Amino acid sequence: MKNTIKIIGLILLITTGQIAYGQTNKAKALEIGNQAVKLEDDGEYEKAIKLFETAQRIDPDKVDYPYEIAYCYFQLKEYEKVINIVEKLTDHKDAEDVVYELLRNAYDNLGKADKAIEIYESGLKRYPKSGRLYLEMGIMQIGKKNYNKELAYYEKGIEEIGRAHV
Repeated sequence: MKNTIKIIGLILLITTGQIAYGQTNKAKALEIGNQAVKLEDDGEYEKAIKLFETAQRIDPDKVDYPYEIAYCYFQLKEYEKVINIVEKLTDHKDAEDVVYELLRNAYDNLGKADKAIEIYESGLKRYPKSGRLYLEMGIMQIGKKNYNKELAYYEKGIEEIGRAHV
């Protein structure tokens, strides 16, 4: 009986320590990530990338850190790096529609409008209520001179944004 109680106590001690360690790591990663955002806001993208990479090593499951790294690369006009990072994020369980927006923008800046439209189409399959993606798809249609499609996407985007704010 005494051994059972000792074993249970040891298990609780180890489990509690692991939970506290995990929370400490996430808090530390968040603190580093917040510092990186300040650098990013000040246009110090290279320094921000290094801090975001540190935060990502500490908390590898959080989608925000690789997204922000990709955003910094986008600001540095390193679109291939953006694509390499963001394509992996499209399947992440916590990814949001902005992931598709950033990926589309990278392809579009490389002159790959057809691929950019394909990205939005897949984004709209995952986020069918994303007013942002519909509006962005409308912008893509202007470049293709598909004005009827453009209008339809704008209307759908406005409708979805209106629903989100009701």
